[in-house]
Amino acid sequence: MRRSPFAAALPVVAVVLTLTGCAATAPVETPAASPTSAPSATPTIEPIVIGPAEMPPVPFDGDCAKALTPEDIAAVTGRNLLLDEFRNFEPLIDNVGGLRCSWSGDGGQMAIAVMPRSGLDGAEIPAELTATYFEDCGWVCSWQGGDDAVWTAVSFQFDDGMTREVVDGWGSTLGPRVVRNYVSSAGEPWVRDRTGWWPTFECQALADAVGTQLGTDLVGLQYGPEHLGAPEQTLAILAGRETACILQDAGGELNLLLSTEAGLGGSFREAPESAPTAPVDLGVPGITAQTRGESGFSVADGVNRADLYVYESALPLRDIAVAVAAAAASDFQ
Repeated sequence: MRRSPFAAALPVVAVVLTLTGCAATAPVETPAASPTSAPSATPTIEPIVIGPAEMPPVPFDGDCAKALTPEDIAAVTGRNLLLDEFRNFEPLIDNVGGLRCSWSGDGGQMAIAVMPRSGLDGAEIPAELTATYFEDCGWVCSWQGGDDAVWTAVSFQFDDGMTREVVDGWGSTLGPRVVRNYVSSAGEPWVRDRTGWWPTFECQALADAVGTQLGTDLVGLQYGPEHLGAPEQTLAILAGRETACILQDAGGELNLLLSTEAGLGGSFREAPESAPTAPVDLGVPGITAQTRGESGFSVADGVNRADLYVYESALPLRDIAVAVAAAAASDFQ
């Protein structure tokens, strides 16, 4: 083992003292201090870049059992709930790297949502909806929390015992536990490349673009607030830049629902068995399409997607789909 400079000098000093007796102590040269290595800096982890139409990683690898256990829930709420085995594929939530899980039993249901900030793109629950979601306590009561890395919500729907105070107490215990579990199990950090994403459109802009293709004037109306979803769905809509509009002509001969969604153009949403899908060529360059049952179409440009459902029309459904596809090809300009 290498001896330090100070240890090597000690025997020399002893010899000098022995030979000289009471003579003055010879000066000892102080050895130069060994250079101290600078502490190595913590290596910077470059986040993974998720492509514009790629799905980000899902929290907990999609395993809701890793987020909370029935024992966790029972200890806080006093309710015996079991994890719902079937998790609906929710494209909007998955599109921002989120996860939604639910547990049922004992007179009600509880759900959690986990959404990384990197997928939310700065989206927050609008101030005008904060009271609806997190202050009022109707048939569903919700709590929101999180940290700089992740947003989370816990929602409760029980036949009895729900008050705002009770729900806030449950949420403030279970929510941070979900966040801790997420942080301890999170994989590599990631960022979303949103190159080519459509913006959040104004309904009248969509009506004008489709109307131009059809050669008629259309009015665009916001798909009503009565269709308000859970808080995580609202966040996903904002982060995914979804716009849902009713397009109508003045004579009432055309009435359709059109929704546009950024980041979902790489794969088409699965339809229920009652609305089978089939690929179709609409003849618009750069646009792929498929039917959705007897009254709907989806069109995509590889990054973004638009879905339409026709309620009333004097025109053939395919003509309307072609018009929407052509408008989508020009980014609804």
